[in-house]
Amino acid sequence: MKKYILLLFLFSLNIYSQDISIDGKDLGLVGYLTYVKTISEAKMTSLVNDENYTKKPEKALKFNSEYTLLKLSVDQLINQLSADLLSKNRLKLYRSLDNYLKNGEKLPEQFSHYSKLIERIDGQLQAFLIRKYKDGGPLAGASIEEITGVASEVREIITSARDFREKKIQSIYGIIKELKLAAITELIKPKEKGSKD
Repeated sequence: MKKYILLLFLFSLNIYSQDISIDGKDLGLVGYLTYVKTISEAKMTSLVNDENYTKKPEKALKFNSEYTLLKLSVDQLINQLSADLLSKNRLKLYRSLDNYLKNGEKLPEQFSHYSKLIERIDGQLQAFLIRKYKDGGPLAGASIEEITGVASEVREIITSARDFREKKIQSIYGIIKELKLAAITELIKPKEKGSKD
């Protein structure tokens, strides 16, 4: 059943963006960071709200560490990009990264460290997505509400990304800052009063 839910999710993404790859790279930097944020937060939410989170603390600690390392890499990318955009007040860096992700164009030498960071994020994300406590797909434990919520958020981002090109540096800075991954503590559902643990 969970495999069907995942397939339904992937199919629904395809309906919203028939010519856009699943990882958002065809959209450019904002689409890619949106994908990383949405998918990794959905995965971590399902992991921390799984009953095994407290029953298997050694696995939970490993998942927490992997998510934290992924968050660190994404934060490094976003913070450095934001600092470079603001200090240079030029769109060349953003355009170069956008073309690198969309078209596979080589980054200028002064920006090559960004390609290494993006490759590291890709590797960390793929390793994180296969983690699970027990049998099931990569998003095992995710409810249909979480999956459809992810799909609608991706659709909204795709719509906004099309209008994004005409924005100035401050707009880019604001959008990119919003794509940081949430801390694990923000993803844990608060326990209801009166519940037994």
